Amino acid sequence: YTGIVAKDEELRRFRHDMAAHIRVLQAYCENAEAVDLKHYVDNMIKETARYDRKAYTGNHGADAILGGMEQEAKEKEITFTVEGVLPPQTRVEEYDLCIILSNLLKNAIEACEQVSEVSERYIKLQVGSYEEALCLVVENSVAGRVKIDNDRLCTTKSDKKNHGIGSENVARAVGKYGGTVMYRCEENCFTAEVCIS
Repeated sequence: YTGIVAKDEELRRFRHDMAAHIRVLQAYCENAEAVDLKHYVDNMIKETARYDRKAYTGNHGADAILGGMEQEAKEKEITFTVEGVLPPQTRVEEYDLCIILSNLLKNAIEACEQVSEVSERYIKLQVGSYEEALCLVVENSVAGRVKIDNDRLCTTKSDKKNHGIGSENVARAVGKYGGTVMYRCEENCFTAEVCIS
């Protein structure tokens, strides 16, 4: 949400300067300066493209989270794909959906960072819903085996007290709706499945 607020602030500043931009465009048109006009318009298009909010799933809360996660993945050279749609409203509150998605994707990004071959780094999110049911599947590359004990992720970090909280938060948020979380790891591929019916 911090990222969304920052983007809104940038857009507000851009809109504030819009009258000045229009005057410049008008001057180029009046003076028939086509090359300069095209250059100016190209720059405006490039600038405004930064404010576009991408629709990943059709659910505003989920899409807000995914926008930030995709940007972070891109910065870390991780291929990020999303498949499927969600209704604008689900029985899962946006607050809980944020906890589930952000923690699963943060874990996926951290795991991908450990993969030395950049071309093998990927995160694939599949989402779907049917009537009241909501399903999320996050698949990502991993450098080795991930320890799973009783459908719980075991942190590999030395500070056990302050790590592993994310997967506990996912379990708590999913459990609130009587859903299930399942993890599996096979051949450098880790999968987290959330089903809330």
